[in-house]
Amino acid sequence: MTDTNLRADCDTKQAWTFFLDWDVSYCAGGIPLHRFHPCSIGADVTEIRQLICADKTDHLCQDNKMQMRNNAMKNIGMMLFIIVLFITLTGCNILDTHEDNNIDDPHLDSSSSIIILFIGSSYFAYNRLPDIVNNLSDQNSKSVDIHSAITSGLYLADHANLASTESKINEKEWDYVILQGVGSLMAYPEYYTHHPVYPALITLQNKILANCNTTRIVYCLPWAYEDGMTWLSGWTDDYAAMQKKIFDNTIAYSDALGLIISPVGWAWNTVLQEKNYPLHYLHMSDWNHPSLKGSYLMACVIYSTIFQESTTGTDYYANISENEAVYFQEVASSTVLDSLELWNIK
Repeated sequence: MTDTNLRADCDTKQAWTFFLDWDVSYCAGGIPLHRFHPCSIGADVTEIRQLICADKTDHLCQDNKMQMRNNAMKNIGMMLFIIVLFITLTGCNILDTHEDNNIDDPHLDSSSSIIILFIGSSYFAYNRLPDIVNNLSDQNSKSVDIHSAITSGLYLADHANLASTESKINEKEWDYVILQGVGSLMAYPEYYTHHPVYPALITLQNKILANCNTTRIVYCLPWAYEDGMTWLSGWTDDYAAMQKKIFDNTIAYSDALGLIISPVGWAWNTVLQEKNYPLHYLHMSDWNHPSLKGSYLMACVIYSTIFQESTTGTDYYANISENEAVYFQEVASSTVLDSLELWNIK
């Protein structure tokens, strides 16, 4: 994931051959440049060495020496001019010629924005989730460039076959694409067959990686309905039972496809258990969509998934109480960071 050669596959692959040292380094935003050595250009040293006067008192010799020096200074001046011009045009640090194997890792390259695409529906649209992620990032001095393909009512199966979503995927070389899941489809794929998740994930993964093969694809582990499936005649699964099935299937899909999991629903599960399932706390009154608290918790989980850092101490609360926001920050951070391997983040 952090191999510079993989990052080069996403770039224009336009090689600039300035000099004859073929040890490739990376600079100027990931464009491959052949390593620059200032000594590759300069004055003709042999000629200068040959222009030596034996008779220091001879005026003609002194003139020759002065001419030599003038010529040498002109050559050196030209060399310095070319070096300065090269630095100005490329933005490269020619004094640091070692290869940086982590330069395409957005976690370590703080000089450029992390480009993120959200693909989903109303779960992302409610409370403007991408904006909350953006504000958390800004508050923590993280530079992000966030875009979205969000349409209420669409499932991932719809996005997988939608021309506008594919066009959005092909717009940029994304660092992260965040995919929104739906709890009922993940918990009961054998029952809800009209918008199958697994083939949709395969299709979207293929399209995303065809556009840029270093993009990290993150699937948000969904939350269960607040009342589980008890609203449906003959069903007995409550919230906890439904959430466990969502968890199991998400882990299985991630293992099969190599997707990163952002454990949103699992953080919700922790909060609701610890608070003894207060009514319409993380869910809206429709028992389904996220309240502002739910969206804030989701954003904190996604932030920690991307940056592998805690949100604890962030002074941005999205208009919820400070005490609740701090609690959500702590739960989100521990849910992600305590189980990086489980979520396929590392």
